[in-house]
Parts: sequence; C-alpha cells; structure tokens
Amino acid sequence: MVLKYLTPLFAALIVSSTSATAIPAFDLQGREAFAPVVVTPNASTFWIIGTLASVSWDASTVPSDADPLPWLALYNTSSFGSAIYITTLASDFDAHAGSVEFTVPDVDIGSYFVMMAAWGQDSPHFRIRGSNFIISPDADTVWTIGQEASVIWDPTAVASEGPEFFWVDLYNTTIYGGANDVMTLASNFDTSAGSITFIVPEVSPGSYFIMREWGQSTTHFEIVA
Repeated sequence: MVLKYLTPLFAALIVSSTSATAIPAFDLQGREAFAPVVVTPNASTFWIIGTLASVSWDASTVPSDADPLPWLALYNTSSFGSAIYITTLASDFDAHAGSVEFTVPDVDIGSYFVMMAAWGQDSPHFRIRGSNFIISPDADTVWTIGQEASVIWDPTAVASEGPEFFWVDLYNTTIYGGANDVMTLASNFDTSAGSITFIVPEVSPGSYFIMREWGQSTTHFEIVA
C-alpha cells in the first residue's frame, strides 16, 4: 500500500483524533512511501528494556522500487484512549529487509504499540518489561533436592495493569550449549507477589538455571542431593 509519510508525532495526533483508527495524512513534504503491515510485535510479545528487539513485516508485499521506511516509533495509550508518542526506534531502514532491530529504550514498564512509516500502520498492544526481573536464584544459590526453594523477582518490574500468570521452568545446558527444559516448577501464579516457593524436585545433581517466561532466565546455580 502506498501512503503518505507522517512524522511520528503527527501520526500520534492522527491516531488520537480517530481512536487509533488509521487514516491517510501528509507531512509537510507530502512524500509517498510504502507502509507495510506490522507482523510482530503482537499481543503475546514482550520486550525487555536494554535488550535487542525487532519489528517485522511481510517483505514479499514490498514493491521493488519502495523507498527506505522513514521511521518506526513507539507509542502508548492514554487513559482517554488517545495515542501518545514515546520515542523513535529506527529511521530510514530498508523496506525489503522484512525486519529492523534496535535496543529497547528505557521506558516505563507497561503496554505499548508501534507504528511504522505512515498513517497508523500500527501493531497490537504488547508489553515492555524491566531488565532486572529475577533476583534469585543467582550464581551463589544452592538448592537441595526434597527441600523448599524459592524464585524471587522484582514485583515493580511487572506491568501495572495487574497480576499476571506465567510459569517457572527448570533448565540445564546440553553438551552442545543448548537449553534443555527439564520440568515446570510452578505455573499459574500471581507475579505481583514477587516470589514463588516449591519443593526442589528429584533431578540429577548438577548445574541448572530457571526461566520465568521466555527470555527471563537466571544465571546457573547448583542443585545438590
């Protein structure tokens, strides 16, 4: 779809005035650009502050003569339902690449969406989380099989919309360096509590790490008999 360029801030004004319904608009230069539909992030996506993230689109839909995409911007939604421009994530990137990568900026924990290049080519809302979720276990932790242990995280790094329910899985590392999912330690718990306690399962003594939803992993620690 060939659309007119907007500046990211003007895009926010357009979306605000239409309750996040995209409409065509012009910037001062009146330039035309192809604006692909955002594929990811989607409603199940979360980004972690300070880590690499990406936005993707279907490159097969991009015309061969398409110009670079002028901007990719981050927005959240006000209590009145209007779009609030937060920051620009990338600019002047290849429309044919199908994705663009960047470092997640240091923003408030919460719900956001992205808009790319034009009049409301926006993603579903997704979450951005803090970079220091898991406090314990750490490298000095030792769990004993059959005894109580806990996973502790920073509850202030949980999005402000309310309690959320995830899982804690136990992993070890294969001889090839990959992650091996050993078992689920806990699931369907209130993340605003800041910790979860369980009995250490019967596993082979050795080095393990845990993951609290994908990407939220600890350092390796020891489990002993």
